[in-house]
Amino acid sequence: MRKLTVSFLLACLFLSCLGAGSNRFGVVNGAQEPSDEQWQLPKSRDFGDSIWKEKRKPSRQQPKRRKYQRVEVASSSAIALKYRKPATSGGASASVKRRKPASPVKPALVWQDVALASSEQVGVTMWRLRKCRGGKKQRCLELNDAQGHTFMYEAVRVTTDAGFQGGDGIQLAIESPIAGFIYVIHQEVYKNDKTGAPKLLYPLYEGGNAVAPGRPLLIPTQVAGEGIKVLKMRNEQGKDLVAERLKIIVARRPLDGIFVQDRPRFIGDADVRLWESQWSGRLELFDLEGGGKETMSLNEWSAMQRGNGVSRDLTTADLAPQKLYLVERKRSDGVLITLDLPYGN
Repeated sequence: MRKLTVSFLLACLFLSCLGAGSNRFGVVNGAQEPSDEQWQLPKSRDFGDSIWKEKRKPSRQQPKRRKYQRVEVASSSAIALKYRKPATSGGASASVKRRKPASPVKPALVWQDVALASSEQVGVTMWRLRKCRGGKKQRCLELNDAQGHTFMYEAVRVTTDAGFQGGDGIQLAIESPIAGFIYVIHQEVYKNDKTGAPKLLYPLYEGGNAVAPGRPLLIPTQVAGEGIKVLKMRNEQGKDLVAERLKIIVARRPLDGIFVQDRPRFIGDADVRLWESQWSGRLELFDLEGGGKETMSLNEWSAMQRGNGVSRDLTTADLAPQKLYLVERKRSDGVLITLDLPYGN
């Protein structure tokens, strides 16, 4: 009888451990971890922009307080999120568009929020360049095209529901609350989510990829006196090309064995898979309310310049990054996020 009691207690302890381990990863009732289509978000998760401003220098001038609102979740930051506008009504919301079920659908599982204490934050702002209008000349940038013509452009923040057209000029600002090094891998995305060979898009020269709190890194890097550089959206594949995919690595130290040159170069699929396995984690994406369509300020432009000797840090008075990526930390030496620049949404 005593042996039977001990066996029963051990079995209960074993089942209890299994349950605790499952809940740690957002799985309930012993089910397998669901795909992203099965997550159900019972409520929106909001942050004030102080989550980012705490990493910048204080300023006496304070802008209007803004909020980050969660717009998407994913089981892994190695996949590209399908951006959607934040929900305007209360109640439960799903992380993807609902499809008409062909058969009875199992109840969705409730998403467990990524814990701040075990996560990394990455700030990303996408800028789309457009010709200056009206009397905003003080915020305009001089851009020279391939034919040698000069135009005045302004950089405008892009929100989560953006779609791009061939010929659009894009700039990407990345900010980290911890000093590190940025690497960007580029892949073309075709129909049926087929992808082209990965290329190391950034950095293009040694030592040019360092990032620090209050000093966002602008890609392509802007060096004083060299004119404006942009990522050009070029849909030369016609309807087969649906997006440009970027994998962004924020590493605490330079990556071993990665050499750079003055142009993007192909890298191995095995390297990309290794980085994904090391640095991808559960992900929540937030968008800064009211930040869309804001033009780049002179302070932001100055903070992202390199080599001009007059660069300044962003302060608490400057607008926070448009997108906040909250990534569950696997290791202490870096994180990886994936984003798509879609054509024609």
